Amino acid sequence: KGKFTELPYRLLFVGRICYDKGIRELFSALRKLNQKNSKQFILDIVGSIGDLGGNNINQLIQQYDIFEYVKYHGKLPFGEILFKFYRNADAYILPSYHEGMPHTIWEAMSQGAPVISTPVGGVGDFFVDGEDILFIEIRDSKSIVEAVQKLKSDNKLQSTLIKNGFKKVSKVTRESQSKKIVAIMKKNWDLKFNL
Repeated sequence: KGKFTELPYRLLFVGRICYDKGIRELFSALRKLNQKNSKQFILDIVGSIGDLGGNNINQLIQQYDIFEYVKYHGKLPFGEILFKFYRNADAYILPSYHEGMPHTIWEAMSQGAPVISTPVGGVGDFFVDGEDILFIEIRDSKSIVEAVQKLKSDNKLQSTLIKNGFKKVSKVTRESQSKKIVAIMKKNWDLKFNL
């Protein structure tokens, strides 16, 4: 697949499928994108079902009238099959209301998918809007629509996010994180005991 050039434009969501991950806003945005652009956007969803207010995933999809644009693949194990979804995506989207530092952003960047996310938790502290990620507003489907359209129409932005995202994620290894944790622990130990 030629990313960014072929239709449909493939969006990807990976994670627990529930309201606080912004799934309603994502579904609303998908509907708006396809109303404006003659059914050019497809959303692949990978993950386990969480709290959907008593609905199942198909009921929620039906509420937004987006059956022809959504493909739900269930929960997939970490590995090559999941990585292929990231590689085939034109954009990975995480419109979450709150997060720590979601591993799915690292996974997406490591596989060359540009990332669109809310700047919640560690995401807002660690990434830079327009440099290695594209930020959207919390609980705002219009913001998702605008970000997707911006990314789709700007080849330079796509390349920048992919290149810088990959560069950032390549520095996040077990070894590098272990060194940071040890340094923090040593600093706290030294402060506590005035060493």
